[in-house]
Amino acid sequence: LLFHRITTLTTLFSGIVTTLVATFTVPHIDAYLRKKTDPVFFKGTYHYNDALHTMSEILNHNISFTLITAQLAQSLQETLKASSVEFSFPMGTKTALLMSKQGIHIPILFKNQKIGVLYLGEKLSGDVYTSTDKQLLNTLSHQVATSYQRAMLHKEVEDYSHKLEKMVAKRTSQLTESYNHQHRMIYDISHSLQTPLTVIKSELENIKSISQNTSLFETFETSVDDITKFIHDFLKLTEIESEENEPPMDTLNLSEFLSEIVEYIDIIAKEKDI
Repeated sequence: LLFHRITTLTTLFSGIVTTLVATFTVPHIDAYLRKKTDPVFFKGTYHYNDALHTMSEILNHNISFTLITAQLAQSLQETLKASSVEFSFPMGTKTALLMSKQGIHIPILFKNQKIGVLYLGEKLSGDVYTSTDKQLLNTLSHQVATSYQRAMLHKEVEDYSHKLEKMVAKRTSQLTESYNHQHRMIYDISHSLQTPLTVIKSELENIKSISQNTSLFETFETSVDDITKFIHDFLKLTEIESEENEPPMDTLNLSEFLSEIVEYIDIIAKEKDI
């Protein structure tokens, strides 16, 4: 039992010591090893023309500027073995990396105006950026500026296109509504004229039956027939021009409909003692 207790206490003490040692020494050991090995493993070299070609492909085969900067940052980080790469657009929004003194930043110019910044953190190898690196970055900065302006122009055209589509749709809706209103108005007027003309023609027949000279009434009756035919043809024309192939169906109150007919026919019926 005593041996067991001693062993347990020894194990517990060893665990505590190991934990403390690891906590306070491992980060320092890790930093030391990185400092010694990064210059070896991240010493990478690259071919200038191949790197420029690869990054130009990214710039020329994408229209989304967000996608362009993301892919370009990744490519630059892999090529130059940089600890970080960031773009800042538009000017005035500085990130923590841009405010840092470490690494380098390349201004992105368009027509001699600064529109953004390309920032690269220090190299993982600890080396400084060479003149070749800076030449590559300066060349890319001009292409990035052109790509940025192209993306902004594309967005402007796209926004205007959406706005124009909405304007056309609104105007088309207004024209359609105006046409339908005009069509309904003409249809209602034509229908309203048909019944009075029927009554007038009936009255003319009554007058002819009691008049000695019917030639004048026949001429007037012919004119009424012509107007009736014109209204009939006009209604047919509006139906043909209508977008609907089938007439609109609706519930009809037959009693009201018959009452309207009786109201007009009653005049004719009384004349004939019906």
